[in-house]
Formats: sequence, C-alpha cells, structure tokens
Amino acid sequence: MISPEDKLSREKVEDFLSGLSRHLQSKLPSKDAVVSQVARLSSGQRSQVWERKPEGPESAFIGEYVLPNLEEFLRERINDMPKDSDPLSLIRVGFAAPGKYVSHGYAFYPGHPFGKVFRKPDVIYARWKGEGKKASVPLIQSWPDITLLFPYRILFECKYFKTRLKNPAKVQLVTDLYETFFYRALPRRPPTAKRAAWDYEYACYLAYDATDDGWLSKAWNGLAKEIRNSFWERANIFVMILPVRQQL
Repeated sequence: MISPEDKLSREKVEDFLSGLSRHLQSKLPSKDAVVSQVARLSSGQRSQVWERKPEGPESAFIGEYVLPNLEEFLRERINDMPKDSDPLSLIRVGFAAPGKYVSHGYAFYPGHPFGKVFRKPDVIYARWKGEGKKASVPLIQSWPDITLLFPYRILFECKYFKTRLKNPAKVQLVTDLYETFFYRALPRRPPTAKRAAWDYEYACYLAYDATDDGWLSKAWNGLAKEIRNSFWERANIFVMILPVRQQL
C-alpha cells in the first residue's frame, strides 16, 4: 500500500517532470529544424554546445537540446535548490556529452550480471562463464544517458528517431521501456570517491519522434489510458515523447 508520504512525493516528482516536458516542448524548434541541426552536428559541424563531433544523432540531440534545456529548467527553480549549488553539479551523463556536462563525472553502474537487453539464456550463461564473444566482460556496466541528483533523483533514458526503424514501433517501445525500467530497478549503491551514489527511485523515458506519422507516438498512444498511467503509478517510469501529439 502506498503511504500518504510516498503519494505526495510521487505527485511532486510528476509535477517536476511534467513541467520539464512543457519546458522542452516550448524551447525546441520545429521538427524540421531539429532534424536539420542534428544532421549538421552528426556530420561534424560545431554549435554553441558541441565543439566536436558527437558520437551519433542521438548524442547530438541530447547534447544540443536536452541537456541545455534541463540546465535552464533547473536554474529557473534555483530557489528549490541547495544554497550556492550549480545546476551542472546536479547532472551526470552516461555518454560522451559536451565538455561542461561531464565536468562533474559520469553516470554509471559498476559491473552487474544482467544487462539492459535480454539475451538467450545460453548466451547469458556463456558470458558469465567468460566464454564466447563477451568473454572479457562477464559483468556489464550500465550507463543511462542522464541522471539527476536534485531536486529528485531521476535517471533519463533518451532516444532520437528521425525515421521509422526496421523494428515495428511496438517492439522498439517495449525494448526502450524495458531498458529504462532495468536502469531504475538496479539496486542502490553507496557513493565512492569516483562516483555518486546510485539510488534512483524514478526514471524518465525521453524520446524524440521526428517521423512524419508519429511512428513511436502512435504505438504509445495506442495503449489504453489505464496501461499508460500504470508505467508511472506502478513502475515509477515517466514517459515523455516529444513533440507532444494528441493522446487518445
């Protein structure tokens, strides 16, 4: 049973993430402009944020549009933050992000016997044994795209879709949400000199669907409202698919 305190905390986190969703929606340029800029960055062109070529379109999108607007959103809530704290000190990343966003370290979980993608049992067992293609990595490190340390400990798994993938949208959606839940479900670990504590109670699946027909959005909105709500109410996963499209 959810206690009144837990319910209040959940409502505050939901309000925070809903506000972030509205903030991103209001700050992002048109879909065509986003796609064009991501393509330019992926080809090696620089921007005010990126001074080098990002690893790929997804990294380009997160670094160009998600991180700066998350930082801005936190600065707007400066009264809710610890005195003299810098929003950048509250953000950790799990990819090769623009320089200032890695200045306080990375977000990662040390070796774990399970991974974000479920494999065939014999493949998993071979990895545990140190055999096969993954012989050198029997334990897997986990690197969510973004983690937030304050005002709520939330991890973000971000995706960027310019066009439809070979997988049906429903397969991609399930794969991504499973990955997000896997990160959120990892057990707590205390802080060390090299990394922050891992104790993320909430997760956000943040996807940008630039497809012409809202490929991913249709798969999500095709679920019953009760099921969509259950991701937050029962799994602590906030689903944020941008640009926002009409829900059923």
